[in-house]
Amino acid sequence: MLPDLRRYILENWTRVTGDKLAPRDVTILVQGTGAGKLCCYIFPAGARRPALVAKVPRSPRDNPLLAREYGLIQYLRSRGSPYLQATLPAPLVMTAVAGHLVVIEIYLPGQVVDGLLARNRQTGTSPLRDVYLKLAADWLLRSQAETASSPTRLTEAQFDTFILRPLTELRTTAHLTESETRYLERLAQRARELARLELPLVFRHGDLRPGNLLVSHGMLKVVDWENGAPVGLPLLDLFGLLARMHARHYGLEEIDDYLEDYCAAFEDVFFDGGSFAETTLRYVKLGCHVLGVHPAWVDVLFGMFLVMESNNYFH
Repeated sequence: MLPDLRRYILENWTRVTGDKLAPRDVTILVQGTGAGKLCCYIFPAGARRPALVAKVPRSPRDNPLLAREYGLIQYLRSRGSPYLQATLPAPLVMTAVAGHLVVIEIYLPGQVVDGLLARNRQTGTSPLRDVYLKLAADWLLRSQAETASSPTRLTEAQFDTFILRPLTELRTTAHLTESETRYLERLAQRARELARLELPLVFRHGDLRPGNLLVSHGMLKVVDWENGAPVGLPLLDLFGLLARMHARHYGLEEIDDYLEDYCAAFEDVFFDGGSFAETTLRYVKLGCHVLGVHPAWVDVLFGMFLVMESNNYFH
Protein backbone atom coordinates (compact mmCIF):
# COMPACT_ATOMS: atom_id res chain seq x y z
CA MET A 1 0.00 0.00 0.00
CA LEU A 2 2.69 2.55 0.98
CA PRO A 3 4.71 2.20 -2.26
CA ASP A 4 1.49 2.74 -4.23
CA LEU A 5 0.62 5.78 -2.11
CA ARG A 6 4.12 7.24 -2.52
CA ARG A 7 3.89 6.76 -6.29
CA TYR A 8 0.47 8.41 -6.43
CA ILE A 9 1.67 11.40 -4.37
CA LEU A 10 4.71 11.99 -6.61
CA GLU A 11 2.77 11.59 -9.85
CA ASN A 12 -0.08 13.88 -8.76
CA TRP A 13 1.74 16.41 -6.57
CA THR A 14 1.22 19.44 -8.79
CA ARG A 15 -2.44 18.61 -9.42
CA VAL A 16 -3.21 17.98 -5.74
CA THR A 17 -1.24 20.85 -4.18
CA GLY A 18 -1.23 23.43 -6.95
CA ASP A 19 2.56 23.70 -6.72
CA LYS A 20 4.39 24.18 -10.00
CA LEU A 21 7.15 21.73 -9.10
CA ALA A 22 6.90 18.30 -7.51
CA PRO A 23 9.53 17.12 -5.01
CA ARG A 24 12.11 14.59 -6.14
CA ASP A 25 10.95 12.19 -3.43
CA VAL A 26 8.80 12.01 -0.30
CA THR A 27 9.10 10.29 3.05
CA ILE A 28 5.96 8.85 4.67
CA LEU A 29 5.53 8.63 8.43
CA VAL A 30 2.56 6.45 9.43
CA GLN A 31 0.61 6.95 12.66
CA GLY A 32 -2.32 4.85 13.84
CA THR A 33 -5.26 7.06 14.72
CA GLY A 34 -8.85 6.17 15.43
CA ALA A 35 -10.26 2.68 15.24
CA GLY A 36 -10.43 2.43 11.48
CA LYS A 37 -7.72 4.54 9.85
CA LEU A 38 -4.07 5.52 9.59
CA CYS A 39 -2.64 8.99 9.09
CA CYS A 40 0.30 9.12 6.69
CA TYR A 41 2.37 12.30 7.05
CA ILE A 42 4.01 13.24 3.73
CA PHE A 43 7.44 14.93 3.97
CA PRO A 44 8.91 16.31 0.73
CA ALA A 45 12.59 15.43 0.37
CA GLY A 46 14.63 17.47 2.84
CA ALA A 47 11.64 19.04 4.58
CA ARG A 48 11.43 19.06 8.39
CA ARG A 49 7.66 19.44 8.46
CA PRO A 50 5.01 17.46 6.58
CA ALA A 51 3.33 19.18 3.66
CA LEU A 52 0.38 16.78 3.36
CA VAL A 53 -1.52 14.20 5.39
CA ALA A 54 -3.04 11.17 3.69
CA LYS A 55 -5.78 9.39 5.63
CA VAL A 56 -6.06 5.71 4.79
CA PRO A 57 -8.43 3.04 6.17
CA ARG A 58 -6.68 0.18 7.94
CA SER A 59 -8.65 -2.15 5.67
CA PRO A 60 -10.68 -1.55 2.50
CA ARG A 61 -13.75 -2.69 4.45
CA ASP A 62 -13.40 0.57 6.42
CA ASN A 63 -13.57 2.70 3.26
CA PRO A 64 -17.15 3.83 4.07
CA LEU A 65 -15.97 5.22 7.44
CA LEU A 66 -13.41 7.45 5.76
CA ALA A 67 -15.92 8.50 3.11
CA ARG A 68 -18.34 9.51 5.88
CA GLU A 69 -15.62 11.53 7.64
CA TYR A 70 -14.69 13.25 4.37
CA GLY A 71 -18.36 14.05 3.71
CA LEU A 72 -18.83 15.52 7.19
CA ILE A 73 -15.84 17.85 6.88
CA GLN A 74 -16.96 19.03 3.45
CA TYR A 75 -20.48 19.56 4.80
CA LEU A 76 -19.20 21.73 7.66
CA ARG A 77 -16.86 23.67 5.40
CA SER A 78 -19.78 24.47 3.08
CA ARG A 79 -22.11 25.56 5.91
CA GLY A 80 -19.73 27.15 8.37
CA SER A 81 -18.34 30.66 8.55
CA PRO A 82 -14.71 31.47 7.66
CA TYR A 83 -13.99 31.06 11.38
CA LEU A 84 -15.16 27.44 11.40
CA GLN A 85 -13.56 26.67 8.03
CA ALA A 86 -10.17 27.82 9.34
CA THR A 87 -10.35 25.33 12.22
CA LEU A 88 -11.07 22.26 10.06
CA PRO A 89 -8.89 20.04 7.90
CA ALA A 90 -8.99 20.99 4.23
CA PRO A 91 -9.39 17.87 2.08
CA LEU A 92 -7.74 18.38 -1.31
CA VAL A 93 -8.71 15.14 -2.97
CA MET A 94 -10.37 11.79 -2.30
CA THR A 95 -9.17 8.89 -4.43
CA ALA A 96 -8.51 5.15 -4.34
CA VAL A 97 -5.05 3.59 -4.05
CA ALA A 98 -4.57 -0.18 -4.03
CA GLY A 99 -8.22 -0.70 -3.08
CA HIS A 100 -8.02 1.72 -0.15
CA LEU A 101 -9.92 4.99 -0.15
CA VAL A 102 -7.43 7.83 0.45
CA VAL A 103 -8.17 11.40 1.53
CA ILE A 104 -5.29 13.86 1.11
CA GLU A 105 -5.25 17.07 3.13
CA ILE A 106 -2.91 19.99 3.76
CA TYR A 107 -0.96 19.40 6.97
CA LEU A 108 -2.40 21.39 9.88
CA PRO A 109 0.41 22.80 12.03
CA GLY A 110 -0.07 23.21 15.75
CA GLN A 111 0.73 21.84 19.18
CA VAL A 112 -1.45 18.97 20.37
CA VAL A 113 -3.30 19.92 23.56
CA ASP A 114 -2.69 16.42 24.91
CA GLY A 115 1.07 17.04 24.85
CA LEU A 116 0.72 20.52 26.31
CA LEU A 117 -1.23 19.15 29.28
CA ALA A 118 1.35 16.39 29.81
CA ARG A 119 4.21 18.92 29.75
CA ASN A 120 2.30 21.09 32.20
CA ARG A 121 2.05 18.18 34.67
CA GLN A 122 5.77 17.41 34.40
CA THR A 123 6.92 20.97 35.04
CA GLY A 124 4.50 21.53 37.91
CA THR A 125 3.45 24.89 36.53
CA SER A 126 -0.05 26.31 36.95
CA PRO A 127 -2.75 24.12 35.36
CA LEU A 128 -3.55 24.87 31.74
CA ARG A 129 -6.59 22.60 31.66
CA ASP A 130 -9.04 25.46 32.17
CA VAL A 131 -7.37 27.60 29.50
CA TYR A 132 -7.65 24.90 26.83
CA LEU A 133 -11.09 23.85 28.05
CA LYS A 134 -12.37 27.38 27.51
CA LEU A 135 -10.73 27.57 24.10
CA ALA A 136 -12.29 24.25 23.02
CA ALA A 137 -15.72 24.91 24.56
CA ASP A 138 -15.91 28.34 22.95
CA TRP A 139 -15.02 26.80 19.57
CA LEU A 140 -17.58 24.00 20.00
CA LEU A 141 -20.53 26.16 21.02
CA ARG A 142 -19.81 28.90 18.48
CA SER A 143 -19.38 26.40 15.64
CA GLN A 144 -22.46 24.36 16.57
CA ALA A 145 -24.58 27.48 17.01
CA GLU A 146 -23.74 28.83 13.58
CA THR A 147 -24.50 25.52 11.83
CA ALA A 148 -27.41 24.25 14.00
CA SER A 149 -30.99 23.83 12.95
CA SER A 150 -33.52 26.13 14.55
CA PRO A 151 -34.96 24.62 17.75
CA THR A 152 -38.10 22.64 16.94
CA ARG A 153 -39.93 19.56 18.18
CA LEU A 154 -38.34 16.30 17.16
CA THR A 155 -40.22 14.49 14.44
CA GLU A 156 -41.07 10.83 14.94
CA ALA A 157 -38.23 9.90 12.58
CA GLN A 158 -35.76 12.09 14.49
CA PHE A 159 -36.90 10.70 17.84
CA ASP A 160 -36.36 7.19 16.51
CA THR A 161 -32.93 8.01 15.06
CA PHE A 162 -31.46 9.98 17.96
CA ILE A 163 -33.19 8.38 20.97
CA LEU A 164 -34.73 4.97 20.34
CA ARG A 165 -32.14 3.41 18.03
CA PRO A 166 -29.12 4.09 20.28
CA LEU A 167 -31.09 2.73 23.25
CA THR A 168 -32.03 -0.40 21.32
CA GLU A 169 -28.43 -0.88 20.17
CA LEU A 170 -27.14 -0.74 23.74
CA ARG A 171 -29.78 -3.19 24.97
CA THR A 172 -28.88 -5.69 22.27
CA THR A 173 -25.08 -5.46 22.54
CA ALA A 174 -24.36 -4.90 26.25
CA HIS A 175 -24.79 -7.24 29.21
CA LEU A 176 -26.94 -4.90 31.29
CA THR A 177 -27.87 -5.28 34.92
CA GLU A 178 -31.51 -4.99 35.98
CA SER A 179 -30.93 -1.49 37.32
CA GLU A 180 -29.25 -0.41 34.06
CA THR A 181 -32.16 -1.81 32.05
CA ARG A 182 -34.63 0.09 34.23
CA TYR A 183 -32.58 3.25 33.82
CA LEU A 184 -32.77 2.98 30.02
CA GLU A 185 -36.52 2.45 30.24
CA ARG A 186 -36.89 5.57 32.39
CA LEU A 187 -34.65 7.48 30.00
CA ALA A 188 -36.83 6.57 27.02
CA GLN A 189 -39.99 7.50 28.93
CA ARG A 190 -38.56 10.85 30.04
CA ALA A 191 -37.50 11.61 26.45
CA ARG A 192 -41.05 10.93 25.26
CA GLU A 193 -42.38 13.35 27.88
CA LEU A 194 -39.99 16.06 26.71
CA ALA A 195 -40.66 15.55 23.00
CA ARG A 196 -43.17 18.41 23.17
CA LEU A 197 -40.31 20.82 23.93
CA GLU A 198 -38.21 22.26 21.13
CA LEU A 199 -34.64 21.04 20.69
CA PRO A 200 -31.91 22.18 18.26
CA LEU A 201 -29.93 19.59 16.33
CA VAL A 202 -26.20 20.18 15.86
CA PHE A 203 -23.19 18.52 14.24
CA ARG A 204 -21.25 16.05 16.38
CA HIS A 205 -17.51 15.51 16.47
CA GLY A 206 -17.92 12.39 18.60
CA ASP A 207 -14.41 12.29 20.08
CA LEU A 208 -13.57 15.79 21.28
CA ARG A 209 -10.51 15.05 23.40
CA PRO A 210 -7.14 16.81 23.89
CA GLY A 211 -5.43 14.48 21.41
CA ASN A 212 -7.69 15.79 18.63
CA LEU A 213 -7.18 19.47 19.42
CA LEU A 214 -4.32 21.53 17.99
CA VAL A 215 -3.34 25.03 19.11
CA SER A 216 -1.53 27.38 16.75
CA HIS A 217 -1.01 31.08 17.57
CA GLY A 218 -3.86 30.95 20.08
CA MET A 219 -6.28 29.44 17.57
CA LEU A 220 -7.84 26.00 17.90
CA LYS A 221 -7.90 23.42 15.10
CA VAL A 222 -9.87 20.18 15.35
CA VAL A 223 -8.95 16.89 13.69
CA ASP A 224 -10.09 13.23 13.58
CA TRP A 225 -13.79 13.42 12.70
CA GLU A 226 -14.12 9.65 12.31
CA ASN A 227 -16.94 9.37 14.87
CA GLY A 228 -18.76 12.53 13.83
CA ALA A 229 -22.12 13.21 12.21
CA PRO A 230 -23.63 16.27 10.49
CA VAL A 231 -26.76 16.11 12.67
CA GLY A 232 -27.14 14.92 16.25
CA LEU A 233 -28.24 15.79 19.75
CA PRO A 234 -26.78 18.89 21.41
CA LEU A 235 -24.50 18.94 24.51
CA LEU A 236 -23.10 15.43 23.91
CA ASP A 237 -19.79 16.78 22.60
CA LEU A 238 -19.66 19.21 25.50
CA PHE A 239 -20.10 16.40 28.06
CA GLY A 240 -17.34 14.44 26.34
CA LEU A 241 -14.99 17.42 26.23
CA LEU A 242 -15.46 18.12 29.95
CA ALA A 243 -14.82 14.51 30.93
CA ARG A 244 -11.81 13.99 28.67
CA MET A 245 -10.14 17.30 29.43
CA HIS A 246 -10.41 16.65 33.16
CA ALA A 247 -9.17 13.06 32.84
CA ARG A 248 -6.13 14.05 30.75
CA HIS A 249 -5.29 16.76 33.27
CA TYR A 250 -4.64 13.90 35.69
CA GLY A 251 -2.82 11.77 33.15
CA LEU A 252 -5.64 9.33 32.36
CA GLU A 253 -5.61 7.98 28.82
CA GLU A 254 -8.68 6.62 27.07
CA ILE A 255 -10.09 3.64 29.01
CA ASP A 256 -7.02 1.44 29.38
CA ASP A 257 -6.00 1.65 33.06
CA TYR A 258 -7.57 1.14 36.48
CA LEU A 259 -11.34 1.48 36.17
CA GLU A 260 -11.54 2.99 39.66
CA ASP A 261 -9.49 5.98 38.48
CA TYR A 262 -11.92 6.69 35.66
CA CYS A 263 -14.92 6.30 37.94
CA ALA A 264 -13.38 8.79 40.38
CA ALA A 265 -12.65 11.26 37.56
CA PHE A 266 -16.20 10.83 36.22
CA GLU A 267 -17.61 11.61 39.67
CA ASP A 268 -15.38 14.69 39.91
CA VAL A 269 -16.83 16.02 36.67
CA PHE A 270 -20.52 15.10 36.89
CA PHE A 271 -21.49 14.27 40.48
CA ASP A 272 -22.76 16.77 43.03
CA GLY A 273 -19.87 17.87 45.18
CA GLY A 274 -17.21 16.75 42.70
CA SER A 275 -14.11 18.90 42.43
CA PHE A 276 -14.95 19.87 38.84
CA ALA A 277 -18.75 19.81 39.08
CA GLU A 278 -19.20 23.58 39.40
CA THR A 279 -17.20 24.12 36.23
CA THR A 280 -19.28 21.48 34.45
CA LEU A 281 -22.52 23.11 35.56
CA ARG A 282 -21.32 26.50 34.33
CA TYR A 283 -20.44 25.17 30.88
CA VAL A 284 -23.68 23.17 30.57
CA LYS A 285 -25.70 26.28 31.41
CA LEU A 286 -23.70 28.20 28.82
CA GLY A 287 -24.31 25.46 26.25
CA CYS A 288 -28.05 25.56 26.88
CA HIS A 289 -28.05 29.34 26.46
CA VAL A 290 -25.93 29.47 23.30
CA LEU A 291 -27.63 26.56 21.53
CA GLY A 292 -31.19 27.19 22.75
CA VAL A 293 -31.60 23.95 24.72
CA HIS A 294 -34.41 23.89 27.30
CA PRO A 295 -32.85 22.98 30.70
CA ALA A 296 -35.39 20.18 31.14
CA TRP A 297 -33.60 18.30 28.35
CA VAL A 298 -30.24 18.19 30.16
CA ASP A 299 -30.79 14.97 32.14
CA VAL A 300 -31.99 13.12 29.05
CA LEU A 301 -29.13 14.44 26.93
CA PHE A 302 -26.64 13.37 29.59
CA GLY A 303 -28.19 9.90 29.59
CA MET A 304 -27.90 9.75 25.80
CA PHE A 305 -24.25 10.81 26.11
CA LEU A 306 -23.65 7.73 28.29
CA VAL A 307 -25.52 5.54 25.81
CA MET A 308 -23.61 6.88 22.79
CA GLU A 309 -20.26 6.52 24.56
CA SER A 310 -21.07 2.91 25.42
CA ASN A 311 -22.12 2.15 21.86
CA ASN A 312 -18.92 3.71 20.51
CA TYR A 313 -16.77 1.49 22.69
CA PHE A 314 -18.69 -1.58 21.56
CA HIS A 315 -18.04 -0.58 17.96
